[in-house]
Amino acid sequence: DVAKSWLEYKETRLRSTTHGVYEIHCRIHYNELVDMKIDRITTPVIEKWITKRQAEGMNINTIRKIIVSLNQIFAYAVRHKYIASNPVRDAERPRKTIDHEAEEKIKILTPEQIRALLEAEPEQKYKTLYLTAIMTGSREGELLGLKWQDVDFNKKQIFIKRSYNHGQFFAPKTRQSIRAIDIAPTLLKELAQWKLTSAIKEKEREKKRSES
Repeated sequence: DVAKSWLEYKETRLRSTTHGVYEIHCRIHYNELVDMKIDRITTPVIEKWITKRQAEGMNINTIRKIIVSLNQIFAYAVRHKYIASNPVRDAERPRKTIDHEAEEKIKILTPEQIRALLEAEPEQKYKTLYLTAIMTGSREGELLGLKWQDVDFNKKQIFIKRSYNHGQFFAPKTRQSIRAIDIAPTLLKELAQWKLTSAIKEKEREKKRSES
């Protein structure tokens, strides 16, 4: 019941995508706690709940994320005087262990491999997207949120002003995310070519729509 109240409280204060993640956390991950009175949920209970997630093989980053949500629920409960203290706050967090096998699975492409990837991509659209990702280091949502007005061909810069996720545009979460990125002549040329191509394709689509 407290979790439901917290979700209702957060609904107008968060992006819909973030609220959706919190809703999933509440629906899927806190089943052992659902039928317990909130003042009976102690720090040992929370630590047992964390240990069970680890024993089930849940990814440690996922565990940490659902702990963050749970901590917010209990902080909400403290503010509303349902409980005197937050048991999640004092619970020992799961720690990452060094997994050399996992480290070996992380592969960074060499310049030769990057070149081969770009040369093997037949679609100009995706080739431009991959090149932009490689040469700017921007996040996926930031790349998909770019508009032509964000590319200054004279200053040779790309301006990150928004992100695109789950079918919606969002303003960056922090001021630091809003930034200008200098772009190399190679990328500048590729973007100019794609802008021209996409403009031609758009005119062709408009012509087909008018004919139909």
